[in-house]
Amino acid sequence: MTSPPAFNTFEDKYLAWLNGGLTFAINDVWAAKAEIVDFDRCGRFYKGKVRVTFYDHFGLDIPDIGPDPDTAEIKVYSVLGGFRSWFILQHLDKFGYKPFITVVEMDYPIKGNI
Repeated sequence: MTSPPAFNTFEDKYLAWLNGGLTFAINDVWAAKAEIVDFDRCGRFYKGKVRVTFYDHFGLDIPDIGPDPDTAEIKVYSVLGGFRSWFILQHLDKFGYKPFITVVEMDYPIKGNI
């Protein structure tokens, strides 16, 4: 089984100004889909387009503000008031806040011979 893409390497976390802040924007991918959205065949030649879609939610989970269940690591940012407030607003039902869903779609041309 392959792991979904994640943007949480050292470079992603600490050099965000170089790569546009992927850790903060996407960090992990929660779901992915690949589909053929265009396909033409002429004899033994084909061409088309594959669309890859990644889904993530812009929210916080227990490992984001407390010890990670697998590593017991506590994130440096977890003590910041903003992150703790974000977690409380998201997880306490009486506030009713929900994280928004990030959707990233990429199209790739394909072609070849059968």
